[in-house]
Formats: sequence, C-alpha cells, structure tokens
Amino acid sequence: MCASGHNLRKILSKLAQDAKDFLVQIYLAWLFGCKCVKRPKIVF
Repeated sequence: MCASGHNLRKILSKLAQDAKDFLVQIYLAWLFGCKCVKRPKIVF
C-alpha cells in the first residue's frame, strides 16, 4: 500500500504540474494576445 500510495502521489503531482503549465500557457496567451497559442474560451 505504501508503494502504491507513493506512486499515486507522484502521478498526481505530475498531473498538477501539467495542469499548471497549461494554465500558465493560457495566461501568457491571454496576457500577450498570442495568436500561436489557441485560447480556449474560459469564463472566470
């Protein structure tokens, strides 16, 4: 159980990192109005 828990945490942290990178991309694209990054329509 300990090992699988550690793996799960590793996977979750990787997913969180990917999500953060994605959000940073979106933020930068919004900030600079960059045409090269497709901006998904997200309403905050």
